[in-house]
Order: sequence, then structure tokens, then C-alpha cells
Amino acid sequence: MKFRFTRKTWYFMLILSAALSLADALALLFGESLGLLAQLAFAAAGMAILFLAAQKEPGPDGLPGKTANPFSGKYMIAFFLLLASYVLFGAKMAARMTLCWPVLAWVESKRGMKVDGPLKLLIFSEVIQMGLTLAQSQTGIGWAAGILWVLVCVTRGWLGITLYKASKE
Repeated sequence: MKFRFTRKTWYFMLILSAALSLADALALLFGESLGLLAQLAFAAAGMAILFLAAQKEPGPDGLPGKTANPFSGKYMIAFFLLLASYVLFGAKMAARMTLCWPVLAWVESKRGMKVDGPLKLLIFSEVIQMGLTLAQSQTGIGWAAGILWVLVCVTRGWLGITLYKASKE
């Protein structure tokens, strides 16, 4: 049995990360903390982004083999944003307090993927959700941050599904 890892594999990992985050977000709305799901979501997203950066591109028409990924550096920016959130906010909040997903969507749009809808909604919802999460300790608006966290997770899932369906591999 031979395993074949393609872009669809890594896009599926992004969908899995979004699903784990969504389960965590729904649990938070009901007052439960499922930190393990948040950590698994962080790990799945990080692994997917790293493998997307390492994925070789098909060679030019008529030439065998594959070429280096010209977007590797941009994928690494997304990965380092994810790592920075881990360092700044800890393991439980790393998946929630990161801007790696909008950067990832931007990189995929530069690659020619049609992700304009998820990209715009990710930028809006991630920034607002992060601001509300940071402000909730001062203002007590944790319910609004929780509801927006669910929207963020759904949007991340939308991005992953869009990428998965559009992938030709």
C-alpha cells in the first residue's frame, strides 16, 4: 500500500483544524473549555501549512519532475504567525489568536485559487474576534467574542473546503 500526499491532503488537514476549532468554540459558548481540541487544531494547521510550504510544484509542460515551490516563503510567514500566537498567548489560545489563516488565504489567492469570499470574511472576523477576545477581560463581553469565534471557525472551514474542492491534484 502506497500513500500519496497531495495538496488535497493538506487542505483536508486545514478542514480538520477548522472542525476542531469549531468544536472548541461551541463548547466555550456552553461554558466548557476543551483545551485539547484547541491544541490539536493548532497542530493540524501548523502541520498543513508546513507541508504546503514543502509541496513541490508540477514541472513545466513537457518536462518531467517537479520544481521548487515559489510560495514557500509566504507559507512560512503564515507558519511563523501561528508560532508567534503560541508564544504570545499560550497553547489554549494559539489557534484562536492568530492571523495565519488570512495570510494563508492570501497566499492561496496569489497561487490562483478563487478564495476571495473566505479571504475577506477571514480578515474581518479574525481581527474583530481577536479584538473582542483581548477586550473581554476588561469589558465582560465574552459572549460576543465567543459567537464571533464560531463565525471565525466556520469561515476557516469554508476556506479549507473551497481549497479542497478547487485543488486539481
